[in-house]
Amino acid sequence: MGLVIENSKTASPKLFTCLSTGLKLDSRNLLKFVLAPDNSLTLDLMDRLPGEGFRISASREVLEDFCKKDLFSQTASCQVIIRENFISYVETALVEHFNSTIGFCRRAGFLIWGFEKVRNALIKKEVTLRIEALDGSTSEKRKLDSITIVPVLQSLYAYELATSFRRERLVHCALIKKHNSGLTGLASSLKDKSFRLAKFRMTV
Repeated sequence: MGLVIENSKTASPKLFTCLSTGLKLDSRNLLKFVLAPDNSLTLDLMDRLPGEGFRISASREVLEDFCKKDLFSQTASCQVIIRENFISYVETALVEHFNSTIGFCRRAGFLIWGFEKVRNALIKKEVTLRIEALDGSTSEKRKLDSITIVPVLQSLYAYELATSFRRERLVHCALIKKHNSGLTGLASSLKDKSFRLAKFRMTV
């Protein structure tokens, strides 16, 4: 689906046990949930809330199954309260989490957007990675693909990608190369957040 993930870290990522499969997975492949004091289920995307919590595969299908079968309550040995429209709440949170980093990159001057600007930057080999809308023009994406190979992140719809740019729709944007020590970390963060959202949406 046009999604390329590269791990630039030399150290092995920390692994956690997935409650749904029993497999040892890294954090980008998992969703962490914790219980609030009232036993309501809370998503912990930043992994900052206290407690080990529940870690399950970052999959809409798996989460729906856990909620439907009340497996959170079985695992916690208490009645877990799950809000209405919980699946939509999780998906929205994943979108906002990804968009928060996109917005930071835009404000820092690390992003360009629009087909022609991205195209010209690709020709000049100034692009670190591209972010493409899921519902964008396939022909335009292919034209950009043909210029040079860079990682392509594709997990947001055009109206979602546009949020950080105060527009109604946005299809193409790119992280450009700059002499900045934090750019590698930002690129890695964008990749990880896009991957988790794409996995949840089953577009990867």
